[in-house]
Amino acid sequence: MASLFSLAGDGSSRETSEHTPLILKPPKTPKDQETEEDSEEDEKDGGLDFSRNQLAVMFSCLGSLVVLGVASGMVFEQWSFITALYVVVQLISTIGYGDFTLTTWAMKVVFCFIGCCTLVIYICLANKLRGDWHKDFLRHQLEKVEAAYVRSASLSGPVATASTKKLQDDVAKTFARYNKLIIATVPALLDITFGTLFYANYEACTCSYGVSHVPGCREDSYEVCVESGGYTKTLLSAFYMSVMTVLTVGFGDYSPRTRLGRAVGVVWMLTGVASMANWLRTLSHFIDSSLHHADRHDQHLHKIHEIEDEKERLAHIMDARNAFSEMDADMDGKLSRAEFRMFFLVRQKLVSREALKAIDKYFDELDTDRSQFVTEDEVLYAQTRRRERWSSVAAKTSPDLTRCLSPPGDDAV
Repeated sequence: MASLFSLAGDGSSRETSEHTPLILKPPKTPKDQETEEDSEEDEKDGGLDFSRNQLAVMFSCLGSLVVLGVASGMVFEQWSFITALYVVVQLISTIGYGDFTLTTWAMKVVFCFIGCCTLVIYICLANKLRGDWHKDFLRHQLEKVEAAYVRSASLSGPVATASTKKLQDDVAKTFARYNKLIIATVPALLDITFGTLFYANYEACTCSYGVSHVPGCREDSYEVCVESGGYTKTLLSAFYMSVMTVLTVGFGDYSPRTRLGRAVGVVWMLTGVASMANWLRTLSHFIDSSLHHADRHDQHLHKIHEIEDEKERLAHIMDARNAFSEMDADMDGKLSRAEFRMFFLVRQKLVSREALKAIDKYFDELDTDRSQFVTEDEVLYAQTRRRERWSSVAAKTSPDLTRCLSPPGDDAV
């Protein structure tokens, strides 16, 4: 498509493509490919790029729909402002605790319209703004951790050396994939932790208000509230409610019951659902990229093994050729029976080349007339000389060693 658009221009791009030489780039290593894929994922993550005017319009539309839902709830369902806003936020975040139901058809129609419109706008805004309020801060903190690791691992301290820069590049490539997951995990954990601690302490026991009020319940003390049938939350149940909330499951067995709890839940549900959705998406990308990274690593190892096998095969062929050339004394490209015997012994590593050279040297010593043959007289002469050397050695040593220094038998040369 890029070439079609360039051809549709004024023709300058065609001249550039005709006269500009092609630049051959070096082959990419697996680490370079992984880095490029990570950068492509970053571009995909930031694909929703809105201008300020577009964001203002989307916020205005979302705010208008929220106002419509709150006003409709207060008019048709006779809810208070906090309750109406709390229910509308449940609709936007798709949580749906079920602690409040719609009783009028007018409210049901309004909520159908609001749900279809606000859900699309909320998802777009969440995908755009999910990282703006925490990503830069967390990324900066992770960069500090990486820099501290590089300084502690390098002997040169803060001084920039070649080894330090290499270590810094290796650390950046190693932790690049984990930084994204960490940046997405921290806000999700913070939302769950906040919901767990806040509702476990503030709503440990409450009688609620309005439609959800428990008749006869009294909040004089925690024990009185529990005995009179109030809504209770332990640390475990608050954690369970928080996880179910940010996952947008919302079974409804636990939900905010107080005015302040629902007011806080309006903001908490929006940020929690956005953070959890971002974490789940990042986690799925991380698992998928890890599987692809393992596959690329296996393919790389397989290629390395193939190259090593090919090198070994070529070395085997070259060694065979060298051995053939060494055994082919007359250089006629053929091996006689005797030459083939030596070639086979060398190739099977039964005899070393050094041993053959030593045998050839001894043959030259026996072949006194340089006829390339050894006669019986030459062998007997060598044997006689050998016995004389042994006798002289025995005469110079003690008599007790004379028997030990006796020459070999007649069958040895």
